[in-house]
Amino acid sequence: MTEFTGVIHQAPLGKGRPRATVQGKRVRVYTPTLTANWEHYAALDLCSQYRDAYPVEPCWPMAGPLGCEIVAVFPRTAALLAKNKIGYKYPTWRLPHATKPDADNIAKSVLDAVEKAGIISDDKRIALLTVGKHYAMIHEEPRVEIRIWSLT
Repeated sequence: MTEFTGVIHQAPLGKGRPRATVQGKRVRVYTPTLTANWEHYAALDLCSQYRDAYPVEPCWPMAGPLGCEIVAVFPRTAALLAKNKIGYKYPTWRLPHATKPDADNIAKSVLDAVEKAGIISDDKRIALLTVGKHYAMIHEEPRVEIRIWSLT
């Protein structure tokens, strides 16, 4: 297997900052609940797609140096859906998304989900990473599109 293409059928979410609590003399650091839940459901979605694409048992993680392309498709805002007398005020194709969350935080949460899904053994294997952020086209669902391929 040299390439995997998958889709996370949820709106993109950036990795939340780690939180800490003090329990007696110990400090416990954890991922925020919203981020942890998003990564869990994204991993379930990707795991089923990976097993459908490569149904041979056991389904091993991809090895060697890898490349990864992530396209985050955000829902359109109300302002981008505004209409005038002749139609939509803004173009109906995908528009660039230049606000929060940051592209690197999106990549962190997506790669953590890919790792939890068993597609890669560790995200340190990613040698080439491309992240794009867009607003969805009119009537397009928000999602995260992922393509992972072997560089060797």
